[in-house]
Amino acid sequence: YSNLTDVVWNGQSKVILNNRIVPYDKAF
Repeated sequence: YSNLTDVVWNGQSKVILNNRIVPYDKAF
């Protein structure tokens, strides 16, 4: 994932956005 800034983690759970893990609802 070194080349990605937005990676979905656990599909529906959380999202890694700019090296931050935030709730999926707030990411989208």
